[in-house]
Amino acid sequence: MDGVDSNPPLVPAEAVSDGGSDFSTGSGAVSADLNALYEMVRTQVNDEDHAGEGGASAAVPATREYSYGVASTHIRALYEHMQDVQRATPLAEPRRKKPHTGKFKSYRLRALQNFVLNVGGAGLSLSEQERLFDFLDVWDRTRPDMPADDGHRKTLRDSFSNANEFRNAIADDLHMAVNEAGWRKVELVEDGEKYEAYFRSVMGVVRSVVANAKAAAMKWWSGGSAPAPLDNRRETPMNGEVYKVMEKTVIDEHGPNSAILGIHLYSDSSQLSWSGGKSLCF
Repeated sequence: MDGVDSNPPLVPAEAVSDGGSDFSTGSGAVSADLNALYEMVRTQVNDEDHAGEGGASAAVPATREYSYGVASTHIRALYEHMQDVQRATPLAEPRRKKPHTGKFKSYRLRALQNFVLNVGGAGLSLSEQERLFDFLDVWDRTRPDMPADDGHRKTLRDSFSNANEFRNAIADDLHMAVNEAGWRKVELVEDGEKYEAYFRSVMGVVRSVVANAKAAAMKWWSGGSAPAPLDNRRETPMNGEVYKVMEKTVIDEHGPNSAILGIHLYSDSSQLSWSGGKSLCF
């Protein structure tokens, strides 16, 4: 009958055992099921429609045409027509003619590679990879001119028996360093709201800076060896006329070996206002 496919649709058939492997038998059954589903979602274009378009004497196309009732089939046909796969190129462009592949071929090096690629979820950046290499160069005792102390030949397990000891030792050293640097915390209350603030002694910080600074880098007076003359220049709060008058008073009363200490406290908002900038609030 015209317009009717003389080939009956494929239906799932029972797998016939030929004494071979289970894999081939299972593959045949799956292939039959997929073919049956494929036949169910397509409909042959009626030959009478072609005859009506070209007249009663129009020849029936030798290749049968089908319409598909599944969107994925149409999408696949579209991309096959566009030939995206044929135009595709490898994702990674070769960086050199002879790639350095296969270098991570030991258990330790493969563990190192997995760490570099997975740490933090996205792996280490290029600069972080360089820092890791420098660290491992020291850890392997191969960095030139590095000192050989008592722990030069010791391993990680010689100092820490497990990861918990390793974490605790790092945390304890950080706490000790913070306390030795003079950091303190205090609870502030404003309008009934409590805030935890962290601070250091300003005088202690200044004394530490002065003690650790080189003599040539210290500037004791606004004018170098003496207070600067009064003028209209005010590049910083420490360059104002009031500060210069105070400097002159101190050196007149206490001699040339004295100095005045000025501390400039600021916040981001005050710096923005002082610079003449503006901000927008949304």
